[in-house]
Amino acid sequence: MKTAFALFTAVLISACAVKPFTVSSDYDREIDYSGYQRYAWVSENPMVIPEGSTTRPSPLFERRIMDGIENEMELRGYTLMTDAADADFVIGFTVGTREKLDVRSYPTPIGFTYWNYPYGWNYPYGWGAPTRVYAETTRTTQYTEGTLSIDIFDVEKRRPVWHGKAQGVVRDREPEEYRDLEIQAIQEILATFPPVPSE
Repeated sequence: MKTAFALFTAVLISACAVKPFTVSSDYDREIDYSGYQRYAWVSENPMVIPEGSTTRPSPLFERRIMDGIENEMELRGYTLMTDAADADFVIGFTVGTREKLDVRSYPTPIGFTYWNYPYGWNYPYGWGAPTRVYAETTRTTQYTEGTLSIDIFDVEKRRPVWHGKAQGVVRDREPEEYRDLEIQAIQEILATFPPVPSE
């Protein structure tokens, strides 16, 4: 069970951020998204796992992500089609993890010195005021970063037109927390679809 939920955790959990994950999106500014009404899945199994991913989710994970996306699309008024040929756009998603290193350097106080003038004498005031002495400390942390990406392709033009993703750091959670965060991630990713072009 822990292995089955590990990838979901990678998508959603951030060890140091206030939010459990970060979300971003991009889109094709030449597309008129107002004409989109019907969608379909890009294939029967729309989940892609990139080469080199350190975790492989279970089939149950794929179905939960599909259910979450379908729910969000229904709320936005889109109709799910069984045949991609009848759709305006198709959806696929990618999940994956990768090992990363976080290297940070910071000063650490190690003591004081009074040598503020040649020979230790701060003429004419006597010994100089104490000055704190620092040494640089480097800390290296290894962690697993995970990503959930949702991609939308225009059926007529046969090209990608929208991309959204959530990224976070793997941490252990209870299964119930995983499911709640799955929903939250999907909601926040799709919050910017359809995009509103800036003038």
